[in-house]
Amino acid sequence: MAVTIRDNTLENNAGVGILTYGGIGALVFPGGNSSNNILDARIERNTVKNSSLFGIWIFGGLGSFDGAPTKVANNNEVTDVVMDNTVTGTFGEGMLLNAGSSGVANTNDVELTVKKNTVCGSATIDIHAIGGLLGNPFLPDNAGTGNTVEGKISKNTADSVVVENGVAGNSTTVTQVENDLCL
Repeated sequence: MAVTIRDNTLENNAGVGILTYGGIGALVFPGGNSSNNILDARIERNTVKNSSLFGIWIFGGLGSFDGAPTKVANNNEVTDVVMDNTVTGTFGEGMLLNAGSSGVANTNDVELTVKKNTVCGSATIDIHAIGGLLGNPFLPDNAGTGNTVEGKISKNTADSVVVENGVAGNSTTVTQVENDLCL
């Protein structure tokens, strides 16, 4: 599947401003499997102000929020180009870019190009790339392995850019080049 999210203005969202993902196992049902999906996405020239959780959130797979073994999201592939967006005043993270999100999510791959964005004024991290999600106040840890985030974060304006593997057994190989601090 291919999707383009372009030229939108989003303000005061109670959750996430912009979201793209490969698969979600199940959120409210007793079981579910969302595996082997492919997503190509472009997120360009959007403005996201004052989101509660994340300004932009990209992930490969999210099993569930309760960690149930019958809710899985495995082997999803996501390719995202994130360019020329402005994200400001996010209560959580400005951009969260992860392969394995909460719950049982294994061997999801996310390939990223994050370029020429302005992500400033986030309460925590402005741009965060992580292989296996480490829980936060809103989301439980990833319970999988083999999730990978690869790509490049370049020419962005952000006070904090964090690249980490996260939960053991997951990896992030992301190059950071020519990022500048917010004014």
